[in-house]
Amino acid sequence: PLRWRRIFEELHEVGTRSLPIVVLTAFSLGFVIVLLTHRQVAVLGGATLVPSMLVLALLPQLGPLITGLVMAGRVGAATAARLGTMRASGEILALETMAISPISYLVIPIVVASLIMLPAMTIIADTVGILGGMLAAASLLGIEPTSFLFGIRRAITDQIVFVTLTKSVIFGLIIAITGAYKGLTVERGAEGVGQATMISVMWSMVLIIVVNVVLTLTFLEG
Repeated sequence: PLRWRRIFEELHEVGTRSLPIVVLTAFSLGFVIVLLTHRQVAVLGGATLVPSMLVLALLPQLGPLITGLVMAGRVGAATAARLGTMRASGEILALETMAISPISYLVIPIVVASLIMLPAMTIIADTVGILGGMLAAASLLGIEPTSFLFGIRRAITDQIVFVTLTKSVIFGLIIAITGAYKGLTVERGAEGVGQATMISVMWSMVLIIVVNVVLTLTFLEG
């Protein structure tokens, strides 16, 4: 059965504690994207395309990717370290002795929380990135916020939203499963915990980057 108390604990761990770094990263990313794209298109007289280019770059591509990488570095490392420490200290064995499955008690809540919070954090990151781009457009480029938001609303389509959410769900699954697997397979005490944490983050990031390329090509062909 789903252990809702454990799930809510993991929702707090995965989401709330990751919010500051995700917000800061997304805001700076949106700010920089607008500045760079405006410099390129202004020469051609296409400054009105800046909001559309921000949407195309941020929502289906950089938003899920950067959020996934940030969460892999924080959530993936924390998951591997926590489960690895429990494994090394014998707590996993104690759960098995009490006929409590470590998978249902520890791993499933992490997976459920990641599947819920990664899309939520991606939506927050995209929203904050748009606000950062709007601030850059209004303060440095002289683009009116109302005009900027109109361009954003016109550029967002159902397909972009679908691609964004699909990527974030898959990235959340990758982070949860990789961190849990490396944590539960720790072999050599504290040294093994540190190594499992490092490998978990590395593989999570590599898989996210590779899967992002595959999904992008798949949706482009579709």
